[in-house]
Amino acid sequence: MVPKPLRFLVSIVVVTDIIVLVDGIQCYNCNSQSQRDVCGADFKLTSSDTIFIVDDCHFCNKYHFSNDGVYIRNCTKKTPGRIQFKFGCEEAKVSGTTVETCSCSDNLCNGAISRLAAVPAIILVCLSIFYSLEPDIKLWI
Repeated sequence: MVPKPLRFLVSIVVVTDIIVLVDGIQCYNCNSQSQRDVCGADFKLTSSDTIFIVDDCHFCNKYHFSNDGVYIRNCTKKTPGRIQFKFGCEEAKVSGTTVETCSCSDNLCNGAISRLAAVPAIILVCLSIFYSLEPDIKLWI
């Protein structure tokens, strides 16, 4: 039997994911060719730079073309039956150019990489393991 605290945490994660899928997320939409000062490797945009933010996205994407150093950040809109993105990053050679493609599904996740971005997931995994090993411990909420 799954401990109640673990079921509670799983329920929260599932409900949050459903809300994101229904409402969509926000993504940065910019490229380093036309916005060199804010959209390149040294990413400087924030959530207050609303002119560069697109709503109602299903995934956020970031492309880095290593040969010319171009960065492109954009959004994949929700299209039923056409979602084939893989989360994370992949590298491929296209016409002699190395292209790194990254896809994610959190608000504004295609911007600068935050060192604290993984903290909630790490906490959830630790709590899940802890409560699965100690099923009689009560959750203090």
